[in-house]
Amino acid sequence: MYEVKVLRAGYAEWHGPAVQKANGTITLIKGKYNLIVDTGNPTDKNTILRALRKEKLEPNNIDYVICTHGHSDHVSNNNVFPQATFIVSYDISKGDEYTFHNFAKQGPYKIDDDIEIVYTPGHTKQDITVVLKTPHGIVSVTGDLFESEKDLSDDQLWRQFSEYPEEQQISRRKILEVSDYIVPGHGDIFEVKKSLVYPAKHEEGGKSNLGIFFLQQASEIHRQATRFTHFWAPVDESLLLAWLKQFPETEGKCVALKLLRGIEFFGPLKIAELMQKLHLLLPKEYEKVYLTGLGPEDKSGYHLLYEYRLANQIEEKERTIEISNIDKILDGPEIEQKTVIFLDDIIGTGNEATKFYSVLAKQHDKKKLDRVQKYFIALVGTEWGIKEVKSTGVFTNVLVARTLTETDRAFSSKRDIFDSEEERIFAKKMVGSIGRKLCPRDFEKKGLGPFGYGDCELLIVFHYNTPNNTLPIFWKSGIINSHQWVPLLPRRE
Repeated sequence: MYEVKVLRAGYAEWHGPAVQKANGTITLIKGKYNLIVDTGNPTDKNTILRALRKEKLEPNNIDYVICTHGHSDHVSNNNVFPQATFIVSYDISKGDEYTFHNFAKQGPYKIDDDIEIVYTPGHTKQDITVVLKTPHGIVSVTGDLFESEKDLSDDQLWRQFSEYPEEQQISRRKILEVSDYIVPGHGDIFEVKKSLVYPAKHEEGGKSNLGIFFLQQASEIHRQATRFTHFWAPVDESLLLAWLKQFPETEGKCVALKLLRGIEFFGPLKIAELMQKLHLLLPKEYEKVYLTGLGPEDKSGYHLLYEYRLANQIEEKERTIEISNIDKILDGPEIEQKTVIFLDDIIGTGNEATKFYSVLAKQHDKKKLDRVQKYFIALVGTEWGIKEVKSTGVFTNVLVARTLTETDRAFSSKRDIFDSEEERIFAKKMVGSIGRKLCPRDFEKKGLGPFGYGDCELLIVFHYNTPNNTLPIFWKSGIINSHQWVPLLPRRE
């Protein structure tokens, strides 16, 4: 394993309103390879040479020189190490030979199994951080991502020099999440206090393995968090990390991330496209067609009516009715020529639609209701749910814009979420175990099982809500092993 030595701690001190004396931290990493991280100001050459001799090293013994960013107080003695391989921004060079590594797109660059260089933009657009395993835990050498330990309690110390503060905040959170110690750009090494990050459950390998997992998946975690920008509740990297940490062992976190990747997210534009697709399938005699939401007026079907009208340019007063006013249609003339269209977002098991119509028939004149043409339309529907609704004979037609088959179930052997059959079985067992604790027997009596309502195993999320047919690990809160389970994509009841 590697050893970290701060050859000279950096500093940044104001001398008057517009004058600062500053110098970057210079760090030596000793082990299988010897690395220098940042090389300070032009006046630091002799300081570096003296410090290396104390470690019984000469410049030619340095294998890598890594510059966290291109500011002069971090790169000015690179020429002291002519034999080294340099990693500066996206450039990897030795002598006059250059290769390139796009950290933003290609992810971390590995020196070996114990050292990675990761992308941490913010202070500048191309900042990088060296993350390594040591006998004392994970150490991150960050450059000006962290000015010093003091900036943990005073944001202004780092924000005043940040080119992209929002990105830097995300990068700082990521490094705090995985590190036991941090070497900042203008201060000495400091320990990361547990209170700064979400508490992690103990697992074999400790924080080191957990930290390496999160670093390896940093780009994917960022990508997944940004997918849900339009979701009704805020989803960011901090929440995603907290959600992942609830799963057992690194393998559990890995399959949870794969399931998240498998979620089909329906944002506003995608929903509008599905609504337009549905509208083309409906009867063309619009003067005799009426739209209403499926279920009570506080359910999702009613919330969708507004979006449906916008997507298809339908005037509200002429085309939509509240379900409580359906008698106005039933009592009018030419009842057989009228069509009522019931709108919902998803057909899961099909039970919701059949139960709703049963209640509706008891509240209104069933004979007249049976004479009206009735369409049931939904954005998404399972094959088995559609079959169930059609089997009742209640609706003239059942239409969906996106049909889900057995292969769309999360744990279908034909779905490409998992890398092996063993991983699929492990994932289903883990999710089932958590789901049974989130959805105990009293929920199962109502149809909600460990794999969602009707155990549909769906991975569907709408921007305004998560269907209860989706795996409960994503949306259900509850108590597991005396800890509150934090949902990532909670339902809006």
